[in-house]
Amino acid sequence: MKKYSIILLAAALLSAACNKPEKFDNAPAQKLVHRTFTVSAPVDQDNIATASRTALATDGATVNWSADDEINVIGVTAEGTVTQHTFTIKSGSNTPSAIFEGEVGEDETTFYAVYPNVAVRADKLKASTPTFDFDKTLGATQTAVVNGFDPNFAPMTAVADADGNFAFRHGAAFFKLTIANDNVHSVKLTTSNTRFQGRPELDVATGGYVQIGSAQSDMTLTPAEGDLVNGATYYIPVLCKASNLGSLSIKYSFSDGTTDQTITTAKMNGDRLALGKVYDLGAPVISILPEITADDITLNADATSGTITFSVGNPVSGGVMTAALAAASDWLTVGTVSNGSVALTSTVNTGTAARTATVTLTYTYNTSETVTKDVTVSQKAPGVSESHEYVFYVNSSGSPVQTKDGETCSYFTYSNSYQNFSSSDYNITSWTIGSYTSSRALKINTAGYLTFKTNATLNTTVQFYYIRRKSTDTSAKIRIVVGDNSSTTDFWTDNTPWEAMADSGVIELEKNTMYTIKQSKSEQSLLLAIVNESE
Repeated sequence: MKKYSIILLAAALLSAACNKPEKFDNAPAQKLVHRTFTVSAPVDQDNIATASRTALATDGATVNWSADDEINVIGVTAEGTVTQHTFTIKSGSNTPSAIFEGEVGEDETTFYAVYPNVAVRADKLKASTPTFDFDKTLGATQTAVVNGFDPNFAPMTAVADADGNFAFRHGAAFFKLTIANDNVHSVKLTTSNTRFQGRPELDVATGGYVQIGSAQSDMTLTPAEGDLVNGATYYIPVLCKASNLGSLSIKYSFSDGTTDQTITTAKMNGDRLALGKVYDLGAPVISILPEITADDITLNADATSGTITFSVGNPVSGGVMTAALAAASDWLTVGTVSNGSVALTSTVNTGTAARTATVTLTYTYNTSETVTKDVTVSQKAPGVSESHEYVFYVNSSGSPVQTKDGETCSYFTYSNSYQNFSSSDYNITSWTIGSYTSSRALKINTAGYLTFKTNATLNTTVQFYYIRRKSTDTSAKIRIVVGDNSSTTDFWTDNTPWEAMADSGVIELEKNTMYTIKQSKSEQSLLLAIVNESE
């Protein structure tokens, strides 16, 4: 496969000053002596010039030092005193190998190095299994660099060899993304199963992750000013504690007022992200077209009028909405279109069966371009009441199941993967509720939720069952909020102990309203959700 070389641009490194500590928490002062170190940045495995450099996986990232670079050199005395020093580049900029200079304590005999120039926790270096535990969270918003990356988010570590040289190892993986739209102001990456940002803690011996403190599953790329450049390539370093990536969503935010767009990649072969490896996300083109949203409607048997409500996403100036019957109807007439609604006129249904007709909404923009949406209008038969039952659960094969009155449907929307129960984390290994049984459930955490919208005319209730993963956090609970997953208004909450399977009971909901089942803290496992509609 093609190899990629990432060059740290000097201009981009000016931002590193924001990450530089004003003062390290050092040991008592000791006599300082001038010292230089030969420092090798990680290189692609096919370009290794000396055996001391760290070999990386195929598609590895070669890093060149920049004229403004600094590193944190950590000196340790034979007695275990730890002191941290700022070293600056002396020569070798624009190459993978450079000379750095600074001062160290005259009694220091063991040396470590960390990039960027961030302090680490000295007590962790003195532990029986020493680690580089960064003293701060790297953050969640990176500054975009064309054909490069924000160095503040690409940690590297090294241990001096017998000759006093440092060979740095990558502490991040890299996503390569080429922008293929105008007016893209930011790009947000979110993973369903690993952690992209936080406070790194890396093993001194291997350079691999021990843990990520304050870990989060998203990372945002934003230019210092203006928009990301159409046609330009950007690299996004991400932390990657050893877990599978799962699915990856990429959200584009646009500066011209168009609606944010999100695409979700296929699962990346279930692989774990490898330190120093470049993952090419390609150059996805986001099509920003007008989109009509409208729900099907049902009229009572004695109704003589009705209304279709609609909205247009990504509208174009001068766009016009029209509506017409898709086929002639002897009982339904389409009237005026105005203010997000279509007026309908119907005759009373005096027959013995329900009847339907289709109304086609057409949005015309840029003179001749159109998008359409078909809306089904139903009218009940006399004396017939309407009711439906929707069910959602994850079966024992790990497949989400949705039904409407026992038939497959797509009423619920959901994110994240299923949870397979284990005796160490849950007090059950399988569950049975009524006619439903499984050994798995939908994982409800920061990235996972279940969303549905109630009917505009029918009364709706929901009842669901869940179990909470073992946790000492007694305030953790599952919630229903009004709106999508970004909403924070509780409609209903519960705080059942983790040992018990929880039953929400029957909860009455508002008509024509979006609801989301999510969590407040800790991890929940949603077993079964049942929504009932009735007149």
